[in-house]
Amino acid sequence: MNVIAYLNGEAQITDQSTCVCVVVRPIAIWINDFLMDSERHILLPYIERAMGSATCDREELFRRAGRAVKLAEEMQDIAASASASYAADAKAAANAANADAPVFAAKASTCAVKASTYAAKASEYADAACTYADAAYATARRSIIDSCLRFLDDCLPQVETPGLFAATTPREATRCAPTTASDPAPRLPLGA
Repeated sequence: MNVIAYLNGEAQITDQSTCVCVVVRPIAIWINDFLMDSERHILLPYIERAMGSATCDREELFRRAGRAVKLAEEMQDIAASASASYAADAKAAANAANADAPVFAAKASTCAVKASTYAAKASEYADAACTYADAAYATARRSIIDSCLRFLDDCLPQVETPGLFAATTPREATRCAPTTASDPAPRLPLGA
């Protein structure tokens, strides 16, 4: 998210860029933090799409908040398959997102962020659950990443003219992991 502020020419480089949708921002920050350095290149196609995604359109905020609820429920299911104790926490976060989404969407951008914050929290619980179930960790981790990428796909607008980061589609980017040390993953220039 910091790169968005940088590319947007904002005076302060922060992950709280006002040009990014308040519903999308907490989940984008969470998935960026969740990914390993070697995996973060899969988020590059979303950078340009996130820029300018902020909206005051109540219907669109309600749609995105509803999608955040769905993400929270997906995280609940992933956690349930991995660990009962963390599944209960994920379920509580998903229920809170579901109950509060209409209220927050009705209050538009000032409150819609709550539903996505709950979804991000559910993602944390799902991750914690998976950590304690080593046998299923890799599968569950991939499910967490895929669910978050689907959320971003559903909530972020498509760019009409692909720019710097749109050389591959998001799904292609997940299949473009480097195969050798001489074939590094795409990286931003230092200082970006």
